[in-house]
Amino acid sequence: MRFRETGSGGGHNGIASIIENLGTQDIKRIKIGIGRHPNMDPADWVLSKFSKEEKEQLEEVFMEVEKKLLALL
Repeated sequence: MRFRETGSGGGHNGIASIIENLGTQDIKRIKIGIGRHPNMDPADWVLSKFSKEEKEQLEEVFMEVEKKLLALL
């Protein structure tokens, strides 16, 4: 997880679309990474279902995201 105040879409079409429509890269965002799987195609990895362990990790990540968002506001 990392906080960005500006930057490109970084290959994320949704963010690229927002940047294009707003006409600026100055968009604050919190990015949550998914890591890489050594034996899977990245597209398959991104679209796969979360394991039980990953779901538990997400709860911790979302608590941290909440803290960052509250600090940002």
